[in-house]
Amino acid sequence: MPVNSVIVSSRAPIGYVTINKVEMAANQGCKGIVPKAEVYHEFLYFSLLVANQRLNDLGAGAGFKEISASTLKAFLIPVSEYSEQQKIADCLASLDDLIRAREAQLVALKDHKKGLMHQLFPREGETTPRLRFPEFRDAGEWEVCAIEEMAERIAQGGTPKTSVAGYWKGEIPWITPAEMGDDAAHHYTERTLRTISVEGLQNSSAELLPVNSVIVSSRAPIGYVTINKVEMAANQGCKGIVPKAEVYHEFLYFSLLVANQLLNDLGAGAGFKEISASTLKTFLIPVPEYSEQQKIADCLASLDDLIRARAARIEALKSYKRGLMQQLFPSIDGVRG
Repeated sequence: MPVNSVIVSSRAPIGYVTINKVEMAANQGCKGIVPKAEVYHEFLYFSLLVANQRLNDLGAGAGFKEISASTLKAFLIPVSEYSEQQKIADCLASLDDLIRAREAQLVALKDHKKGLMHQLFPREGETTPRLRFPEFRDAGEWEVCAIEEMAERIAQGGTPKTSVAGYWKGEIPWITPAEMGDDAAHHYTERTLRTISVEGLQNSSAELLPVNSVIVSSRAPIGYVTINKVEMAANQGCKGIVPKAEVYHEFLYFSLLVANQLLNDLGAGAGFKEISASTLKTFLIPVPEYSEQQKIADCLASLDDLIRARAARIEALKSYKRGLMQQLFPSIDGVRG
């Protein structure tokens, strides 16, 4: 296909679109449209994006849906004069450029945070970090503590019987590893997909976790971490660490993120790896004085705030672009190729 062809996926899934900036070929799951001179390739690209649902509605097949070459050839698209095609497409392409630039900045910010985390915490087997804030450079080595020494308690998770309707859809948020992560978006949790009742809590091994507990996933996968901003319970794939007064919850959160690989190395099990409560209790973490804990964690938490804010702005830009696309192209629902 020549440069500036419009390549559309015709199966698995239908309707993904790209423009090739070098000559290329494609597999059987794609169709390459070489536009005529009077059709602006960028306009055709955005026209197909807007028509994604109509394209998918035309898919046929038993194993997976596919749109045939003949169906694609006959597919109807409203087309304006070339100058208007250019105006519309260049407007939307400029938004795509802005989105890509903002996404690159976000990736760079995440990389900066990741590198900073590994400098602000000691490496395995060491008790002082490579980077320290000026006021703590003469503060000496960090104390190595087991998590059980840092915690008021380590709470178990559990699942109430799903056959008892009264145990579910209550007022207690109930978190699972599937709702957790190792990134800024999952730093805090206030809402969960499912909730349980007080009766459900009392009739399971789950325990109610106070605000600002540090919840860590102990299986599927190991090492996702979040801080709960409301009281909640968790399923059996999580452990809830309730920090002692001398342990800053945010510091413990970042300590566990930094130790993700070490935690995973301790996982055991045939079906899937899991880290046991006893293993988590004895897991060692270097800990400085409370004031340094705060300084480190607040620095990193402010980066997480910035990452979330920038991610939200990117999503707002994408939403604006989607709305603008729908306004700039005619609606032709009911038209079929």
